[in-house]
Amino acid sequence: MNRLKLGLEAIDFQKDHPLPIELERIVQGMYDNVYTTTAGESQIIEAIKRHCGIAIKEIHWRNDYTFAITTPLINHNHPLLSESVRERITQAKKGKAAPTTLSLVNGVVDRKAAKISGDYAKVEFTLKLRRPRLRQGIPISVREYVAFMLHELGHAFSYFELMGSNFVTNFILSDAAARLAGVQSDVDKHKILGELEANGHIEIDDTECLVNSATAEEVYVLLMNDHFRKLRNVLGEDIYSARGWEALADQFVGRMGYGKELAIAMDRLYSNVTPGYTNKGQIVSLIVSILNLIRSVLGYLIRAGLIALLSPALAVGWLAGMFVYNVAIYLTISPLESTYDKPLRRIEVIRNEMVKRLKEADLSRDERKLLVEEIDVVSKIIKTRNEPSFSVAQKLAILLRPKFNKQSSSIKLQQQLEDLLASQLFVDAERLEQLA
Repeated sequence: MNRLKLGLEAIDFQKDHPLPIELERIVQGMYDNVYTTTAGESQIIEAIKRHCGIAIKEIHWRNDYTFAITTPLINHNHPLLSESVRERITQAKKGKAAPTTLSLVNGVVDRKAAKISGDYAKVEFTLKLRRPRLRQGIPISVREYVAFMLHELGHAFSYFELMGSNFVTNFILSDAAARLAGVQSDVDKHKILGELEANGHIEIDDTECLVNSATAEEVYVLLMNDHFRKLRNVLGEDIYSARGWEALADQFVGRMGYGKELAIAMDRLYSNVTPGYTNKGQIVSLIVSILNLIRSVLGYLIRAGLIALLSPALAVGWLAGMFVYNVAIYLTISPLESTYDKPLRRIEVIRNEMVKRLKEADLSRDERKLLVEEIDVVSKIIKTRNEPSFSVAQKLAILLRPKFNKQSSSIKLQQQLEDLLASQLFVDAERLEQLA
């Protein structure tokens, strides 16, 4: 596996991957009181390590429906990086260039097998799970429970992919930029770029542009732009905004074969906690929004009234200041930026992954038939739910700033492109194939 070409990409579709199968067995045992929490915890940690390579230091059991994973802080004292840092400092003291390969960090992310190995297996995570036998709150089946677990493990997997890409940027590209800026001969520059492409497995589009660049900063910007543009392209589809972190975790679940369970569990959760997601919730959401608006206006008027007791002019000034403050927030901070897609869109993305699975050639006729049935289940959820509309703050931001309007249009275009890659035509074509 080429460590230097890592980007934020989805794992390959997995057929009968051993990890979720074993996790189902363990969780079922905990549901049936066959395993205690302690016994189940040790088995979960061991199974994840053996089948996925990810090291879980401990599991925190929660008394609500929340699942989470804590990513570790990597600093110069961490076992993963200490050797790298020491060698880099030693090289710098000797006046030599920094290493041009990632051999100092022998970590591999295998997307084909959904497994990490090498130095990456030294990094430990803390997994936070709902207690399996918890009776209160939203019910979760065994497969839905495993789907949530896989989502959190998807975060860990993406973490190492991001780490790989950061190493390329920080260690290889910055070193290459410094070396290029330090030589005058075009022959020497071409030699450095040739070594960069050979040792770093980085493709460079415009070599002459880099050779003719005058400063290290200019070279670094050109190399960074080229590198990250290719990282986006290898995805097959761009990931917009900050939602890539959650979208890739959902992809991990879908490509493990648990997309339907994740969609059903999230739908149940959103139906309970997201205003406007259900038809009934839309009415409640509208009433709550109106009441919140009235409460906010009354709150400002009451405060202004109290201030007016001291000075009417001060009250007017305070109201004007609060108005300017809120407008400034709308003009400078994008309320469109979000870690998650909206609830309905998130389920649509999961469905898209299931549709893409139909393109794979390793499924039998019966497996394809079952997959189409599962897609229909998720499609039915989508048809009966609502996408919560933009908030007042978001609508004002789009109205006041063309930048945010363009961002909104860009997000819509991105979603349409993603949907084109998983068109309903693939599902209908499979139905016709089943009839043949």
